[in-house]
Amino acid sequence: MLEPAGEAERVMDLWAHIDDPAHVERFNDFTDWFEWTQDIAGPFYLWIVEHLFVRNELVTGTLTVGGPGRGQEEGERPRRAR
Repeated sequence: MLEPAGEAERVMDLWAHIDDPAHVERFNDFTDWFEWTQDIAGPFYLWIVEHLFVRNELVTGTLTVGGPGRGQEEGERPRRAR
């Protein structure tokens, strides 16, 4: 759950736009995404935190996914996320 004040603000904003189907859909999509997390292995979780949150590599275009032994030949350049 988000901070209580933030959660209250989100719900009040929902009620203010309850007649807007697009707004309600966005609210529900965000809630589903935020509250229904997927189980992932600890090392992968730490990798996600480091590369996606701390270094922001997906947004900056510097994220490298894979490498030798993961569907690539030795010496082949790693794939970049787009």
